[in-house]
Amino acid sequence: MSSATCECYFVRHGETDWNLQDRIQGHTDIPLNSTGIAQAKRLRQHLADVPFSAAFSSDLSRAQQTAALILTPRSISITASLALRERSAGALEGLHKDEFDEKIRPFMLSEQAKNHTSYLETPWHPELETMHSVYKRVTQLLFHLAPHHLGESLLFVSHGGVLRSILDHLSFIPKTRWMVENCGFIKLQIEQCELKLSDSHLVSSKLIL
Repeated sequence: MSSATCECYFVRHGETDWNLQDRIQGHTDIPLNSTGIAQAKRLRQHLADVPFSAAFSSDLSRAQQTAALILTPRSISITASLALRERSAGALEGLHKDEFDEKIRPFMLSEQAKNHTSYLETPWHPELETMHSVYKRVTQLLFHLAPHHLGESLLFVSHGGVLRSILDHLSFIPKTRWMVENCGFIKLQIEQCELKLSDSHLVSSKLIL
Protein backbone atom coordinates (compact mmCIF):
# COMPACT_ATOMS: atom_id res chain seq x y z
CA MET A 1 0.00 0.00 0.00
CA SER A 2 1.31 3.44 -0.95
CA SER A 3 2.04 5.94 1.82
CA ALA A 4 -0.25 8.33 -0.08
CA THR A 5 -3.17 5.87 0.10
CA CYS A 6 -5.68 5.11 2.83
CA GLU A 7 -6.99 1.54 2.81
CA CYS A 8 -10.58 1.00 3.99
CA TYR A 9 -12.25 -2.30 4.79
CA PHE A 10 -16.00 -1.70 4.49
CA VAL A 11 -17.91 -4.52 6.23
CA ARG A 12 -21.59 -5.41 6.32
CA HIS A 13 -22.77 -6.38 9.82
CA GLY A 14 -23.57 -9.96 10.85
CA GLU A 15 -26.98 -11.58 10.61
CA THR A 16 -30.00 -10.39 12.62
CA ASP A 17 -33.38 -12.04 13.10
CA TRP A 18 -34.85 -9.59 10.60
CA ASN A 19 -32.24 -10.65 8.03
CA LEU A 20 -33.26 -14.24 8.67
CA GLN A 21 -36.93 -13.31 8.19
CA ASP A 22 -36.17 -11.27 5.02
CA ARG A 23 -37.50 -8.07 6.59
CA ILE A 24 -36.33 -4.59 5.62
CA GLN A 25 -34.37 -3.02 8.49
CA GLY A 26 -33.24 0.45 7.46
CA HIS A 27 -32.75 2.60 10.57
CA THR A 28 -34.65 0.14 12.79
CA ASP A 29 -32.21 -1.02 15.46
CA ILE A 30 -32.08 -4.83 15.45
CA PRO A 31 -29.24 -6.67 17.29
CA LEU A 32 -27.19 -9.58 15.97
CA ASN A 33 -28.53 -13.09 16.44
CA SER A 34 -26.35 -16.09 17.30
CA THR A 35 -25.50 -16.70 13.64
CA GLY A 36 -24.46 -13.06 13.24
CA ILE A 37 -22.17 -13.31 16.25
CA ALA A 38 -20.54 -16.44 14.79
CA GLN A 39 -20.12 -14.72 11.39
CA ALA A 40 -18.37 -11.76 13.01
CA LYS A 41 -16.01 -14.10 14.88
CA ARG A 42 -15.13 -15.87 11.61
CA LEU A 43 -14.45 -12.53 9.97
CA ARG A 44 -12.21 -11.63 12.93
CA GLN A 45 -10.01 -14.59 11.96
CA HIS A 46 -10.13 -13.65 8.26
CA LEU A 47 -8.93 -10.11 9.03
CA ALA A 48 -6.55 -11.03 11.85
CA ASP A 49 -3.44 -9.95 9.94
CA VAL A 50 -4.81 -6.56 8.84
CA PRO A 51 -3.10 -3.84 10.96
CA PHE A 52 -6.12 -1.62 11.58
CA SER A 53 -5.18 1.73 13.08
CA ALA A 54 -8.73 2.97 13.68
CA ALA A 55 -12.32 1.71 13.49
CA PHE A 56 -15.66 3.31 12.67
CA SER A 57 -19.18 1.94 12.81
CA SER A 58 -22.78 2.83 12.14
CA ASP A 59 -24.42 3.84 15.41
CA LEU A 60 -26.93 0.97 15.05
CA SER A 61 -26.31 -1.93 17.43
CA ARG A 62 -25.91 -4.66 14.79
CA ALA A 63 -22.97 -2.78 13.27
CA GLN A 64 -21.38 -1.80 16.59
CA GLN A 65 -21.62 -5.40 17.84
CA THR A 66 -19.99 -6.68 14.65
CA ALA A 67 -17.16 -4.14 14.90
CA ALA A 68 -16.47 -5.05 18.54
CA LEU A 69 -16.35 -8.77 17.73
CA ILE A 70 -14.02 -8.25 14.76
CA LEU A 71 -11.60 -6.19 16.84
CA THR A 72 -11.48 -8.42 19.93
CA PRO A 73 -8.94 -8.54 21.60
CA ARG A 74 -7.33 -5.49 19.94
CA SER A 75 -7.39 -2.30 21.99
CA ILE A 76 -8.91 -0.12 19.27
CA SER A 77 -11.82 2.15 20.15
CA ILE A 78 -14.82 2.26 17.79
CA THR A 79 -16.15 5.63 16.67
CA ALA A 80 -19.89 5.53 15.89
CA SER A 81 -21.18 7.66 13.03
CA LEU A 82 -24.66 8.44 11.72
CA ALA A 83 -23.08 8.72 8.26
CA LEU A 84 -22.60 4.94 8.22
CA ARG A 85 -26.25 4.11 8.96
CA GLU A 86 -28.26 1.87 6.66
CA ARG A 87 -30.28 3.42 3.85
CA SER A 88 -33.45 4.84 5.38
CA ALA A 89 -36.66 3.13 4.29
CA GLY A 90 -39.17 5.06 6.42
CA ALA A 91 -42.56 3.35 6.61
CA LEU A 92 -41.24 0.46 4.49
CA GLU A 93 -39.06 -0.75 7.36
CA GLY A 94 -40.34 -4.01 8.78
CA LEU A 95 -41.87 -5.17 5.49
CA HIS A 96 -41.01 -8.58 4.10
CA LYS A 97 -38.60 -8.37 1.17
CA ASP A 98 -41.30 -9.58 -1.25
CA GLU A 99 -43.60 -6.74 -0.21
CA PHE A 100 -40.73 -4.27 -0.46
CA ASP A 101 -39.83 -5.49 -3.95
CA GLU A 102 -43.42 -4.93 -5.07
CA LYS A 103 -43.25 -1.34 -3.79
CA ILE A 104 -40.13 -0.54 -5.81
CA ARG A 105 -41.00 -2.65 -8.87
CA PRO A 106 -42.45 0.31 -10.87
CA PHE A 107 -39.10 2.07 -10.69
CA MET A 108 -37.07 -1.07 -11.36
CA LEU A 109 -39.06 -1.70 -14.54
CA SER A 110 -38.75 1.91 -15.70
CA GLU A 111 -36.30 3.42 -18.18
CA GLN A 112 -34.80 5.44 -15.28
CA ALA A 113 -33.48 2.23 -13.73
CA LYS A 114 -31.35 1.62 -16.84
CA ASN A 115 -29.50 4.93 -16.55
CA HIS A 116 -26.65 5.24 -14.06
CA THR A 117 -27.43 8.79 -12.92
CA SER A 118 -31.19 8.37 -12.56
CA TYR A 119 -30.75 4.97 -10.87
CA LEU A 120 -28.63 6.61 -8.20
CA GLU A 121 -30.39 9.94 -7.81
CA THR A 122 -34.10 9.14 -8.32
CA PRO A 123 -36.14 7.98 -5.30
CA TRP A 124 -37.19 4.39 -5.98
CA HIS A 125 -40.12 5.02 -3.62
CA PRO A 126 -41.18 8.16 -1.69
CA GLU A 127 -40.14 6.52 1.61
CA LEU A 128 -36.74 5.34 0.40
CA GLU A 129 -33.48 7.29 0.66
CA THR A 130 -31.73 7.60 -2.69
CA MET A 131 -28.53 5.70 -3.41
CA HIS A 132 -26.76 9.00 -4.10
CA SER A 133 -27.76 10.38 -0.69
CA VAL A 134 -26.25 7.34 1.01
CA TYR A 135 -23.07 7.54 -1.07
CA LYS A 136 -22.70 11.26 -0.43
CA ARG A 137 -22.88 11.01 3.38
CA VAL A 138 -20.52 8.02 3.45
CA THR A 139 -17.90 9.50 1.12
CA GLN A 140 -17.95 12.83 2.97
CA LEU A 141 -16.84 10.89 6.04
CA LEU A 142 -14.25 8.84 4.12
CA PHE A 143 -12.70 11.82 2.36
CA HIS A 144 -12.54 13.71 5.67
CA LEU A 145 -10.74 10.84 7.42
CA ALA A 146 -8.40 9.64 4.66
CA PRO A 147 -5.81 12.47 4.78
CA HIS A 148 -5.30 11.79 8.50
CA HIS A 149 -4.67 8.06 7.94
CA LEU A 150 -2.40 7.86 4.87
CA GLY A 151 -0.53 4.56 4.71
CA GLU A 152 -2.95 3.03 7.21
CA SER A 153 -5.80 0.49 7.16
CA LEU A 154 -9.17 1.47 8.61
CA LEU A 155 -12.18 -0.66 9.55
CA PHE A 156 -15.71 0.52 8.76
CA VAL A 157 -18.72 -1.58 9.77
CA SER A 158 -21.96 -0.60 8.09
CA HIS A 159 -24.89 -2.13 6.19
CA GLY A 160 -25.79 -3.90 2.96
CA GLY A 161 -27.52 -0.90 1.40
CA VAL A 162 -24.51 1.28 2.12
CA LEU A 163 -22.07 -1.14 0.50
CA ARG A 164 -24.38 -1.50 -2.51
CA SER A 165 -24.51 2.28 -2.91
CA ILE A 166 -20.71 2.36 -3.13
CA LEU A 167 -20.60 -0.56 -5.56
CA ASP A 168 -23.30 0.97 -7.77
CA HIS A 169 -21.43 4.26 -7.96
CA LEU A 170 -18.16 2.55 -8.85
CA SER A 171 -19.51 -0.24 -11.07
CA PHE A 172 -23.07 0.17 -12.35
CA ILE A 173 -24.54 -2.61 -14.48
CA PRO A 174 -28.13 -1.96 -15.70
CA LYS A 175 -30.78 -4.38 -14.41
CA THR A 176 -28.26 -5.95 -12.06
CA ARG A 177 -28.17 -5.66 -8.28
CA TRP A 178 -25.12 -6.08 -6.09
CA MET A 179 -25.49 -8.57 -3.23
CA VAL A 180 -23.37 -8.45 -0.08
CA GLU A 181 -23.73 -11.29 2.40
CA ASN A 182 -23.68 -10.71 6.14
CA CYS A 183 -20.06 -10.03 7.17
CA GLY A 184 -19.05 -9.63 3.54
CA PHE A 185 -16.82 -6.66 2.77
CA ILE A 186 -15.31 -4.49 0.09
CA LYS A 187 -11.76 -3.13 0.29
CA LEU A 188 -11.36 0.42 -0.94
CA GLN A 189 -8.29 2.50 -1.71
CA ILE A 190 -8.59 6.27 -1.25
CA GLU A 191 -6.00 8.58 -2.79
CA GLN A 192 -6.57 12.31 -3.33
CA CYS A 193 -10.34 11.96 -2.87
CA GLU A 194 -10.52 9.20 -5.47
CA LEU A 195 -12.17 5.94 -4.47
CA LYS A 196 -11.10 2.61 -5.99
CA LEU A 197 -12.35 -0.92 -5.32
CA SER A 198 -9.39 -3.27 -4.77
CA ASP A 199 -10.96 -6.43 -3.33
CA SER A 200 -14.18 -7.97 -2.04
CA HIS A 201 -15.39 -10.87 0.10
CA LEU A 202 -18.85 -12.51 -0.07
CA VAL A 203 -19.98 -10.07 -2.77
CA SER A 204 -21.88 -11.06 -5.93
CA SER A 205 -24.48 -9.69 -8.33
CA LYS A 206 -27.83 -10.87 -9.66
CA LEU A 207 -30.10 -9.94 -12.52
CA ILE A 208 -33.21 -7.94 -11.63
CA LEU A 209 -36.20 -9.56 -13.36
